[in-house]
Amino acid sequence: MVDALPQGFHVPKPSPDLSHVSYRLSRHSANVSAMPSPSGGYPALSHPHTEHHPHDAAFRAAAGDSGVNLAPPDGHWSIEVDMVVSARFQHRDFEEAVVLDKRLKPGHRHTYEYYVHYKKHNRRLDTWLTAKHIRPRLGYQGTPSVRTDADSDLPEPARPNKKKSEKKHNGKRKLDALSVQSDGAESSEHEGMDRAALQQHEQATRVKTITRIQFGKYLMDTWYFSPFPPEYQKPPANHGSGQQQQQQQQHAQPCHPHHSGQCCGTSSSSPSKCRRVLSGDMGGHEGEHTLYFCEFCLSFYRYQSELQRHSRYCSLRHPPGDEIYRKDNLSVFEVDGYLAKVYCENLCYLAKLFLDHKTLQYDVEPFLFYVLCEYEEGVGYHLVGYFSKEKRSAQDYNVACILTLPQHQRKGYGKFLIQFSYELNLLENKTGSPEKPLSDLGKASYRAYWTQVLLPIIDKADNSISIEELSRQTAIKAEDIEKTLKQIGVLKYFHGQYILTLGPGTMERLLREAGKPGVPVDRSALHWTPWYFAPPKEITPDGNTLRRSPSPSPSGGKE
Repeated sequence: MVDALPQGFHVPKPSPDLSHVSYRLSRHSANVSAMPSPSGGYPALSHPHTEHHPHDAAFRAAAGDSGVNLAPPDGHWSIEVDMVVSARFQHRDFEEAVVLDKRLKPGHRHTYEYYVHYKKHNRRLDTWLTAKHIRPRLGYQGTPSVRTDADSDLPEPARPNKKKSEKKHNGKRKLDALSVQSDGAESSEHEGMDRAALQQHEQATRVKTITRIQFGKYLMDTWYFSPFPPEYQKPPANHGSGQQQQQQQQHAQPCHPHHSGQCCGTSSSSPSKCRRVLSGDMGGHEGEHTLYFCEFCLSFYRYQSELQRHSRYCSLRHPPGDEIYRKDNLSVFEVDGYLAKVYCENLCYLAKLFLDHKTLQYDVEPFLFYVLCEYEEGVGYHLVGYFSKEKRSAQDYNVACILTLPQHQRKGYGKFLIQFSYELNLLENKTGSPEKPLSDLGKASYRAYWTQVLLPIIDKADNSISIEELSRQTAIKAEDIEKTLKQIGVLKYFHGQYILTLGPGTMERLLREAGKPGVPVDRSALHWTPWYFAPPKEITPDGNTLRRSPSPSPSGGKE
């Protein structure tokens, strides 16, 4: 120990401990609060005063040495459209995202919401977030990455693990209605569209305005934009107000799977649970905008009270068409787009919420809609899914659009609808193919169905079987058969000719990879006459006689 020091000698002060100083401010180095920006009122982050935070000067000194500009000239950073950020995504993680739009949070004067698209995921998971769930991207030059007191319970942005990510993508992907895919896979849904059409489509569907729908006893997150009339695109005027929140608390609690009670807006006389079908584990959207559908006539409303009032007078309990199939509790109705135009248009509005590539630029009149329903005694026919087809298709398309609603997916109904479309082709003595492009889920479903249908026929063949014979037995187009067999490795080119090969255990493996078979179609329960053989002459739903649908031109239209 030194007892005394020479005169004039000063003990240097110890260097400040900069171990806590980094690009990111720590909880102990600054207490940062969010405040509105003076320019536009957007949420911004301000630096604390030095006198209240003694380590702040050391932080700035270290940052200056590293060449990182921690703040713009005005000392604030704001979230702007087209900015690349780190945004909260499922399970409280953060991922790279792009801000597509911003708006005032309904019912608030100074709080903004931002619509973000996660770069590594399908557009169906785009959502509205507030500023506390958005942070500057790691390595972003020009703004500090800081934590606010409101964010203290949130984790740090997750850094991507390359090896883990590669392993996940190389593994088997389950065919899940709520699975996500990269933008590269998503772009295949738009094959055949020119650049101008694709750009117009992406711009028109950039922001998902309807985030949720209530359909019967289900509260569902939507996946994509749907071109509802303008008055339905924005939340109601009192959305987010105290009165609206109180109504939502009264009606939304029974909608949780763990709560029971009378389901809002349904016409069922018995109490039931209003189940929630979410597109991810986000724990709820912050900018929820819900539409309320009548599950029978498909009318939609902005307010739950409107749906409840409508339900007291709606007498429709099944799709407005002919029942052409009935087996156990399943029924299929053929609905003419000319005779039930409003119903079919509403069905298209509903479908567009879960299909990215679908458009509504054409009339529904040239189409027939085949609607699959589950029958509940004393209640009616609950919509499960549907497919549509042109009355006359020059390309022999047997499906223009196909959808199983999210709450009924993974039950085998998708393959049921696919098989049903081919059963109609067999009755017409013609082959058919789905209209292209297919969505990611549609493509996987069709490939699995074709595999499950073709392999048993090939296995039972004696010595040889031609693709033409397979097409005749299944009504599947020859080009679809050839493409499918090549993709699964059964059709090979050998010594100048194509051969079909099924080695030991190959068929079992391929069928296992194709998943569970769908609900089978019982041909004896199908009673149907092709439309162009005997179209309906008249229909009198309300006592008014309507002329039969005119025969469209061979070129038809697009749904």
